[in-house]
Amino acid sequence: MNTLKDFKELGSNGYEVCEDVPKRYFLVSFRLPFFIGIGVKHADEIGFSKEEIKNLKKLMQEIKPQVVHYGTEVKKVELELVKEYVEKGASLEDVEELVEKLVQVKITMQRLHINCVSRVREITGDKFDKHLEIVKKYIKEENDF
Repeated sequence: MNTLKDFKELGSNGYEVCEDVPKRYFLVSFRLPFFIGIGVKHADEIGFSKEEIKNLKKLMQEIKPQVVHYGTEVKKVELELVKEYVEKGASLEDVEELVEKLVQVKITMQRLHINCVSRVREITGDKFDKHLEIVKKYIKEENDF
């Protein structure tokens, strides 16, 4: 078995960001981590002020690189884990450190996600529910559940 060869057969080199990384690593929803951008795109419909839009864009610039970084890190650790455990036949004890590293990175991503949602709620105030309504509509239209 060759993990990188298997990924290539699936149309990926295993490190490409295009394959639902990092969005598939969140517990809440596949698209929820990207709901800032959806809100900005539909700002008129939601009723965001210019100040709210400015603050959301600033938050997006701060959060997005972190999400991509940790999502990529998760993918790298997963690939390393598969290589060691599946390809090389390592025991669970041999890969325990990798498992712990994977868990810690995923915990960091969840905290980042929860913090992001909280900050969006602070920025948008009473428009937060309308924002979520637009996001849910967008998700449904994209058939991305």
